[in-house]
Amino acid sequence: MKSGVHRIRVITAGLVITYRGKFLLLYDGHYKHYVQSYGHTRKSESYRQTAWREAREETGFKNIEIIRKIGQYRYNFLRNNVKTYKTVHVFLARLQDLKKMKSKTSFDRKYSPHFFTASEAIKKCRWPQDKKLLQIAKKIKT
Repeated sequence: MKSGVHRIRVITAGLVITYRGKFLLLYDGHYKHYVQSYGHTRKSESYRQTAWREAREETGFKNIEIIRKIGQYRYNFLRNNVKTYKTVHVFLARLQDLKKMKSKTSFDRKYSPHFFTASEAIKKCRWPQDKKLLQIAKKIKT
């Protein structure tokens, strides 16, 4: 590794979200691809709490029930002389209904939520880890 490269470790958590037999993916308008909901942990949060908070912020949906943890993966990348080692904890969740949070500022407008069948969602996901987690989630009855 080049000298002068700073190394950091990051822990994130996210959800694979189902609703009435379909899977929710977020379209990232900036990068023009579909992603799962996930984000960075806060010091006072469990991974489960992080995943729930981030999903509410990114989707705008209010009533999200976490069912169970379905996986974890790691990857790393180098950007601007910073080598980031990221761990992602992933949970399966179910939307109770399509009620949105009241405040439009409560959720992230850069993502737009879309629902797909399992096979459609697997095809649309960009990252292999997301595809694998959708395959795992597809086998679990929600």
